[in-house]
Amino acid sequence: MELRQLRYFVSVARERSFSKASEKLHIAQPALSRQIQLLEDEFGVELLHRTAKGAHTTEAGRRFKEMAEFVLNYVAEIKPSLTHFATEPSGNIVIGLPPSLAFMLAPRLVEETQRRFPLVTLRIIEGLSVFLAEWLEEFRLDLAVLTDYGPIAGIERHLIAEDDMVFVGTPGRLSKYNKIIPLKDIEDFPLLITHGFRNIMSERFAAEHIEPNYHMELDSVPIAKEMVLRGLFCSILSYSLVHEDVKQGRLRALRFEGAPVHRRIVAAVAENRPRSLTITAIEGLIREVLKELPLTFPTK
Repeated sequence: MELRQLRYFVSVARERSFSKASEKLHIAQPALSRQIQLLEDEFGVELLHRTAKGAHTTEAGRRFKEMAEFVLNYVAEIKPSLTHFATEPSGNIVIGLPPSLAFMLAPRLVEETQRRFPLVTLRIIEGLSVFLAEWLEEFRLDLAVLTDYGPIAGIERHLIAEDDMVFVGTPGRLSKYNKIIPLKDIEDFPLLITHGFRNIMSERFAAEHIEPNYHMELDSVPIAKEMVLRGLFCSILSYSLVHEDVKQGRLRALRFEGAPVHRRIVAAVAENRPRSLTITAIEGLIREVLKELPLTFPTK
C-alpha cells in the first residue's frame, strides 16, 4: 500500500466516480482503476461497488476511507510541524553555569526563556569552569558559561561579557581608601580567595612583583563572601558578586590602581556538535541577561 493509492481511493470515494476522480488527479482512468484494484487485492475485500451510475463505497470501503483520510491528514502535517520547529527554538537544553554566576544568572534566564521560548525546557547544572569544559566534551552539556578560561581543545568559545574584579573587605577594615587601592597595599591584608579568581589576578601580581598574603583558598563563593562579611579576611571578587553588599554598606569595594582587571565570561559549545537554533537563541538570551547585571565598578 502506498500513499498515492490512499489519495486515489479517497478521491474516487468522494467523487463517487472514476472518471471525475481521474480528471482531478490528472491520471488516466484505467491506471486509476488498476491502483484501486491493487488495494482491494491486498486487503482481500471489495472497497468500491462499481455500477453504471458510478462507484460507491462498501461498508469496508467507508471504514477504509475514514482511516485513509486520517493518514493523509497526518502526513500533510509533518512538513509544517517540522518547519515550525526549525524556525522557533524548542526542545530540551542542558546549560552549565559556574557558581559565581549561577545564582545571579539562572533565575532571570529561566524567567526569560519561559516568556520568550515556551517550547524550550532548560536544565541548569552548576559547576566549576574546569568541570563544565569536560562535560561539554562528553556531551553532557549543550552550552556552558565559563569564566576566564583559556583555549580548550575541542571547545568553541565566544566572549559575551567582562566583569570588573575588585578588592573587598568590611568598611572598617578599608576605611582609609577611597575607591582605589594600590596593588602594593594588598600585601598588608589577610586574603581569602577562590582558585578561579586567584588565576585571574596571578599575571597582574607577577608583573608588578606583588606577593599577596593568601591565608585560605576555597571554591565556594558564598562561603568566601560570608567570611569577608564577618571581617575575618579581605578578598578579591567580581563586582557583580558584591554589588548589593556594597550598596547596602556591608562591604566596601575598591578597584586596583592602574589598569582595571576584568574577568572574561565566555559562552562555550563543543566544536564537533552542531549548533542548533535553540542553542543560538539561549546563548543570545544569556548575553542579554548579563547586560542587566552590575558587572562594571562605578568610577564616580
